[in-house]
Amino acid sequence: MKILGDFTEDSHCSPLQLDGSTYSVTWEADGGFVELPGLTEYRVRVDEESGDLVAAMRWLVADIELAGGKEGLLETLESHSPDGADWADCLRRNCQTCPTYIVEGGAVALLKLIACAPAYQGHGIGTRLAKAFGDAILAPRGVRAIWIKPMPLKQNAVSGFFKPEHDADSLAFLDAKDRLEKHYQRSLDADWTCPDYLRADLTRP
Repeated sequence: MKILGDFTEDSHCSPLQLDGSTYSVTWEADGGFVELPGLTEYRVRVDEESGDLVAAMRWLVADIELAGGKEGLLETLESHSPDGADWADCLRRNCQTCPTYIVEGGAVALLKLIACAPAYQGHGIGTRLAKAFGDAILAPRGVRAIWIKPMPLKQNAVSGFFKPEHDADSLAFLDAKDRLEKHYQRSLDADWTCPDYLRADLTRP
């Protein structure tokens, strides 16, 4: 899937358990296009044991201490990317409602993008795999919670880029966004932290 690019020899591969099934997850962490203290980007590919692609994900992980504490984290995210700045705006306005253990140490993660292969779309498996990846891979590395911004997207078959599935002011967009929000809440056991983002706490190792 084009959103991932090619994995290098620094990538990792391990089994991932979900609902009694075993998947193979390949992931690689690096500084991304803009390397800033405390921020790491993760590229993740989840496959069936047969090798068939199930889902692809891109994460932005922020280590609060390495980023300079809460204020340093927000400033670093604002400098990183439009996604980071948008997430920082939500955190700045609403992190007083987050549990103390999240904002006083450890790390937090933004699920920037998740896409399932066509055969697996509409089955609700992508976000549950994301939560399983968070619990199995991110939590042992200090991540306390994950954030996600529900946004119905579609992929251009030629470029591989994603864009909103409908015009933002259309009824079709509002209906699709409402269904996606409800699905994310259920599948991630997530709570709203601001009008645009859901937060799901990870199982602490």
